[in-house]
Amino acid sequence: MSIVKEKIEDINFLYQQPWFYNNKPSLRCELGIGDETVYLENAVNRALDILNILFKGDIIDCVFLDEYTIEDDINDNVIFVNDEVDQTDINEYFNFDKTIDLNITNNNEFYENVVSIKRHFTYNIGKTKIETIIKKQILNEAHVYHFVSFKNNFIYSIYDDRGCDIVFFDEEKYKEFYFKLEKYFLDYDRESMKNTLDSLL
Repeated sequence: MSIVKEKIEDINFLYQQPWFYNNKPSLRCELGIGDETVYLENAVNRALDILNILFKGDIIDCVFLDEYTIEDDINDNVIFVNDEVDQTDINEYFNFDKTIDLNITNNNEFYENVVSIKRHFTYNIGKTKIETIIKKQILNEAHVYHFVSFKNNFIYSIYDDRGCDIVFFDEEKYKEFYFKLEKYFLDYDRESMKNTLDSLL
């Protein structure tokens, strides 16, 4: 079984944010660059460039989404508590193939107001559909979907128009994609990523 498949389907793997700092080894890339006239366009283009570097071929192995139920409103399932975001129905893009309930009982310090977290999975998705979702995510018009490669053992996650994280579960793949993605790195975390690389060489 793929390492990352086993990980994301484990009820104890919470994939906590910030992904880059809570899941090592990982890479952090900058998306939005330039002035306001080109900022969002650049963010979309760079996110899609990174997608195409990470995923060769037309199929993404897996997409998952974590759905939170918040204590303050037991009937309101949200991904992020942000009233300014126009959140769409989680089933807008996918008919999910599988859902698991994550175990949050031992993580109350992270999820003080969270009643439950459901992780929804769909498999073997065409890349063109993913490109549409990424554009929506950059514009803050979609939930946070995570894109997974079983072959290369990573999760590709976009946190907003500023940047994205790629979390690896295979050190050799981290080293391989480090050099492929280096030109996209967020300068703030570049030294940390280089230190991780050096520790693996």
